[in-house]
Amino acid sequence: MTRHVTDLSWQDRIERRRQIAAAVSAGDGSQAVSTRFGVSISTIRDACREFGVRFAVDSRPKKKYRLYAILADLINTADSLVAIGERHGVSKQRVNQISELARTAGIKVEKRKQGPRSDGK
Repeated sequence: MTRHVTDLSWQDRIERRRQIAAAVSAGDGSQAVSTRFGVSISTIRDACREFGVRFAVDSRPKKKYRLYAILADLINTADSLVAIGERHGVSKQRVNQISELARTAGIKVEKRKQGPRSDGK
C-alpha cells in the first residue's frame, strides 16, 4: 500500500521517484503509474526528469498524425464515421469535421452515413 508522501524520509522519496521512473521506462502508462503510486502526472514527470527517463503523458499518436490516419481511412475505406472514430479514439463528429474540411480543400472524400459501430450495434 502506498504511504502518503509526508510519511516518507528523503531517502524513501528518492527511492519512490526512482521506482516511478523505472515503471515509466518499463512502458507503464502514466495513468497506471499515477494510480499505483498515488501521485499526480506532474510528480511522474519530475521523477522521470530526475532519472533521465523520457516521459510522454499521452501514448496515442500526436494529433496531426491521427488526422492524417483518419483522412487516409476516409479516402481508402468505406467504413462509417462511427467505425473510423472508434478506431482513432475520436468522436464521429470529429471524423465528419475532417471529412468536410477535406472536401472543402478539394480532396475527394465520399459522403457517408454515420453507420453502425465496429461492434455491429
